[in-house]
Amino acid sequence: MPMKYATSALGSNINGIDLFELGHALSHCWDLPMLQKSRLTQLHVVAERALEENHGLEFAKAIRKELISCAEQLTQRPRHPIEEIVTAIEKEKFHLGSQDLVRIQRMIGIRLPRNKIDLARYYTIRLVMEGIDQQTIAEFLDVDQRTVANYISQAKERILLILESKSMAMQPA
Repeated sequence: MPMKYATSALGSNINGIDLFELGHALSHCWDLPMLQKSRLTQLHVVAERALEENHGLEFAKAIRKELISCAEQLTQRPRHPIEEIVTAIEKEKFHLGSQDLVRIQRMIGIRLPRNKIDLARYYTIRLVMEGIDQQTIAEFLDVDQRTVANYISQAKERILLILESKSMAMQPA
């Protein structure tokens, strides 16, 4: 089946998957039954990755892993483990101590300077994928909520391009 390439007001799309659908999948990355119904399952790269999975919801697990892989390609810089950040944010939310969050922010170097915007995009999109809301992400990164929305938009565009290039590479000749 030939790949469709088009540009719309929303940006690129592959196999009819646009930035809106990608954004929906990213913000529900923890919801495997929802991901299983996504059109992202049509991508060759997801189908290949699904072969590695078992015990049900193979395509959803493949989409999640592929989106995480794409997010990791947003930066080549060293990154702090997302799981630790999420745990620290949750502790802060429930007033169980903020030392961990402050320590992580210092280690990461928050506020991130402009020359590290790739890291800001990475942390933003990965936290979205973990179900963290934009307001909390803005507080963690010490930026305005509109800046977080911009990081998300920029990350989605880059992830869509990464998925598109991976799909093109897997396309049979």
